[in-house]
Amino acid sequence: MKLNEAMRFPHPVLSPDSGDYTEGAFICDVAVAENAHVEQIQLTCTVEISERGVAELVRTGAASCGIYVTCLDTYYQQLHLLDTGPTTVTTERGELRGTVRIWPVIAARQDCLLPRDAIDPEFGDAALRLRAGDLIAVGHEQRFEAGLEKLQPLESVFVLQPDPEITSPRFELGTEGQAIEIHVSPDLFSQLIELRNGRTRDLLITSLYLPCIVELLSIIATDGAKPELRWYQAIESRCNQLGISLDNRDLARKAQALLNEPLGSMYSVIEGIH
Repeated sequence: MKLNEAMRFPHPVLSPDSGDYTEGAFICDVAVAENAHVEQIQLTCTVEISERGVAELVRTGAASCGIYVTCLDTYYQQLHLLDTGPTTVTTERGELRGTVRIWPVIAARQDCLLPRDAIDPEFGDAALRLRAGDLIAVGHEQRFEAGLEKLQPLESVFVLQPDPEITSPRFELGTEGQAIEIHVSPDLFSQLIELRNGRTRDLLITSLYLPCIVELLSIIATDGAKPELRWYQAIESRCNQLGISLDNRDLARKAQALLNEPLGSMYSVIEGIH
């Protein structure tokens, strides 16, 4: 099953993207909870059907309500049936990772007839006859990022490396490994380690990690995705969570958002030194 907002059907479908019904709605609220200890994800669904005809089909068992869950990163595609009250769906370890899409749906369990009450009169009587499996209602698509990558500080994907070939106070990036290597001169390396281990640690975020993130965003936009690398997974997951596109525009603004607007902490750090 492939669902999208542009789908059209030869029969009425209760949907926010169609005018097939003159009143009523199908709403499914999904609350996401991740258990970091066992890598489980729980989806707690609450359904509201305010169109009386569709609600009656579900109540009598002629139709079923569910959520269609897809995750391209793990090839997960599953329809989970829901009760009319709050229902919790639990996925097992590793089944969901990355972007997860959820479509609430109501489908006919058997051949049935749609009540005409709130259906647009343009539909003839033949369009009201459904077969088992036909979609009756589709809710808003919902998305979330599964996995713990989005929770780790982005600084954790960087590794400082002393490089004797660098003699000036600058840095170079190594992006081929699982972590981003920040190469600096041995003298600067010692100073940065001292900063990182003291009260001035947050100064590194603006002076070092911020320009590094800008550079990485530029590399991703130019070279494309690197899903096999842990540092890319962390940045992509955080960008998806914040609604940030991985293109080559507004890189400084995006980098600041990814690091939780680090300039705001500079004053408090400097004040603490004095």
